[in-house]
Amino acid sequence: MPQKRRKFNPQFKAEAGRWCWRLTSRVAVVARDLAINEGTLGNWVNAWRREHPEPDPELTPTERARVADLMRELGLRAVQPRAYRRTTIPGQGQPATPDVIDRDFAPGAQGGEPGTRLVGTHDLRTEQRRRLT
Repeated sequence: MPQKRRKFNPQFKAEAGRWCWRLTSRVAVVARDLAINEGTLGNWVNAWRREHPEPDPELTPTERARVADLMRELGLRAVQPRAYRRTTIPGQGQPATPDVIDRDFAPGAQGGEPGTRLVGTHDLRTEQRRRLT
């Protein structure tokens, strides 16, 4: 006879995930204690970890000094990302970039139906191909 499917409320799932994570015990042991499938509990633990990420630990002053010493010994320098600088500034009164393709890519333009490719010569009709050759 098949087992009846059990339902667990979100609070129980979160608590089970937290409990397993806090005890740092194996999922299999906790799953056996709670009479839950290991894979199910593992999913709950992963969900709990995603919702409650651990903050990255800050370096102590001693650790910072050690890192600085090692970097100095190896000749490494800390590099900060450069500030964003705009490289292209449009001039006033300058003409816009010309449309060298001279094509209308709007839906239904040039007799194109949905699914028609609008690149290369694949969408050209026979008459248009003859004109190009």
